[in-house]
Amino acid sequence: MLDKVKILLVGCGSLGSAMIRGWMAAGVGDRRYTIVTPHESSVMPLRALGDIDWYASPDQLPEDYDPDCIILAVKPQKMDAVLADYLPYALREKLFITVAAGKTLNYFGTYLGQQAKLIRMMPNLPVAYNKGMTVGCAGPHVDDADLRLAHGLFDALGKLMWIEEEALYGVVTTISGAGPAYLYLLTDALTQAGIRSGLDPATAELMARQTMIGAAALLEHAPESAEILKKKVASPGGVTEAALKVLEQPTSGLPTLMEQAVTAAVKRAEELAHA
Repeated sequence: MLDKVKILLVGCGSLGSAMIRGWMAAGVGDRRYTIVTPHESSVMPLRALGDIDWYASPDQLPEDYDPDCIILAVKPQKMDAVLADYLPYALREKLFITVAAGKTLNYFGTYLGQQAKLIRMMPNLPVAYNKGMTVGCAGPHVDDADLRLAHGLFDALGKLMWIEEEALYGVVTTISGAGPAYLYLLTDALTQAGIRSGLDPATAELMARQTMIGAAALLEHAPESAEILKKKVASPGGVTEAALKVLEQPTSGLPTLMEQAVTAAVKRAEELAHA
């Protein structure tokens, strides 16, 4: 039944666009996607892929428009100015799914009513290619039908897991939501290291990108853990082991830096939750 779902997407930035692309590829939706955003430029690339009804503001939506769910993909800092316009849908008991980092279910309840049907989802950008990781947390007024709908929508975009403790969302945002940026940083760092070591930029970038793509594919298909796969690459006394000794230094290596980065990101997520 997911091919009949009417999706109203509010906000069409990087993540909103990625979700639409993933749903189009998976055949999710009623073949028309309704998007509300003041930025038509973000909608234009999607129109080349499928049917998009674009509205610059919610007051332009047809009076008889009846979505099955409203996906809130507005930046957290701009959410305050948006939510009041969608209160009529909450009063009609429509399902709201937010993908905004840092904004709690209680926050949305203050604008949409504490009885509103609310689900928090934290997807990441690979949902555009149905390879995403999404973590969901349902509000108390969501029924089984709502859960099935939300599960179907985001399961189609990759992997989906549910948590019951909303307090864990700071960590969720940091690990899976922001996680792709860490891989992109590592890829760029490897590219730049190759250039400084004598490779031309195009060669260095191709080698770094394809290496990361291949390594990710191995993670997807191999039964071993990342730790074991690392050991398979690193022969004792070899080239990889020499590099890992630098990257795994106890006080300044990658594991320590990653822990510090996650701590900083969780702190920022908590700040956004109370902003």
